[in-house]
This record gives sequence, structure tokens and C-alpha cells, in this order.
Amino acid sequence: MALGGALAGSLLGPIRRMDRAVQRVGTGNLDVQLPVTSQDEFGRLSGTFNTMVRGLRERERMRAYVSETVLEAVRDDAGSRTVEGEFLEASILFSDIRGFTSLSEQHPPKEIFAMLNAFMSEVEPIIRCNDGRVDKFIGDAVMAVFHAGTQHHAIRAVLTAVSMMRFLEDFNASRAERGLFTIRIGIGVNTGRVMLGDVGSATRKDLTVIGDEVNLASRLETASKKGRHTRIVLSESTFNAVSELVEAEEMPFTEVTGKQQPVRMFELVRLRPVSETRPA
Repeated sequence: MALGGALAGSLLGPIRRMDRAVQRVGTGNLDVQLPVTSQDEFGRLSGTFNTMVRGLRERERMRAYVSETVLEAVRDDAGSRTVEGEFLEASILFSDIRGFTSLSEQHPPKEIFAMLNAFMSEVEPIIRCNDGRVDKFIGDAVMAVFHAGTQHHAIRAVLTAVSMMRFLEDFNASRAERGLFTIRIGIGVNTGRVMLGDVGSATRKDLTVIGDEVNLASRLETASKKGRHTRIVLSESTFNAVSELVEAEEMPFTEVTGKQQPVRMFELVRLRPVSETRPA
């Protein structure tokens, strides 16, 4: 009996430790590690468990370096997703920090990266709150895509742009209080048909949107430098989709790099109060 009890205890102890460890991982704690004290089955199982958790930690860290679109594409339940190329209607938002080259020359890299990370860390939740996805960060710029959602993607993109500008005011006020340099941004929003698919080599791919409509969104952001109000510039297609909800001013110039025909663009002046909007 005594021998049987000791044997049972030697088996139940490792099993209970592993059960507790699995439960902690299930709650999101990835700092769990089991001791490997033997070369028997429990020792090998503990080593395998530790390797699995280490892989989960690496995957979690990887989330910070790839877009949400890419993460969704590699999930197990997304195996049937088409990434070879497809069309979709979407709104594209481009934002860029004004005079970034000069800022980089005037301030050390540590201060520049601290500012960028602080700014982008708050911009991404604003985009996600409006059912948008960050497609990529391009140095001091951010590109976001809006398509699926309960509200029209153009409306959500414009609301995101306004929220970003409001956040910028608070961001700059906080930095000024601490004696830090402030920044200015411009935003361009375009709505249209884009292509979604994998771009890259066999060893490294990026699931992204491309096409003329994406390029135009970037050009609109550049045109925002000449804005007189919010410096949020909308394409004609975006403006038409949100015209009942915004007050905007058509910009006097229509030449856009890469476009042979004139392009109408509108600078957002303000969002209309609910009392001014027509019932749907």
C-alpha cells in the first residue's frame, strides 16, 4: 500500500503541475515554464510543453511586426481565403507627418522613434475602433484600409481621420507641456475598387491592397499640404459617399501626379451636427 501511494504521488505531482500550467497558458499567461527534472516521459513532455509556449511567445511578439490582414490570412480557419488576388470596394486612408526629414535632422534618433511609437500606438486603436485595419506603417506614414463593416467604409474612414486630428491636438498639447517638439500631419482618403492579394517572394509575402485608387489616396495626402482647414482631403468618390454628413470645400487645384485627367478633391471643413443631416 505504501509503495502504491508513493507511486501514485510521483505520477500525480507532475500531472497536476502540467494541468495548472496549461490552465495558465489558456488565460493568456505565456511566461509559464515547467521544470525538466528527469529524462522520463514526464521530463520529455515538460520539455515539449516549454518549446510550445516559447513558440507562442514568439508568435505573440511577431504580431507587432505584421498587419492584421496578414495575421488573419495565416490563421488555421482562413485556409480557404483567396490571397492570390481579388477585387474589393474599400476606402483607403493615408496619413503622413509633415516635415519629417527636418525633424529627423533636428532631433536624435531616440527622440524621433519615441515620438513615432507614441503617436502610432494611439493611432492604430483609433483605426480599429472604426473597423479599419492598418495595412502598413511606412516610416512616418500609416496606410489603413476600410471595407467590411456595418457602416459604409467611406464614413468610417472619414470619422477615423477626424478622430486622428483630434487626438493630434491632445498629443501635441501633452508634448508641449513636457518641452518636447510637436508634429503636424496630413490625411488623404479615397474610395474605390482595389486589388487585395499577396505581394512578395516565396520566402516573404505581404498581404496588401494595391491599385490606382491606393495611389490616389497617397496623392491626396500630399495635396493636404495646401489645405486651409483640417488638412483632411477627400476624393470625389469619398465625398459623394459622405456628403450628407460633412461640410467640405472643393480645392482649387486638380493636378495630381500620375493622373492625366483633372482630379476633383475636397478638403473636409467639419462634420455636420446630427441636426443638420438628412434622415436616411
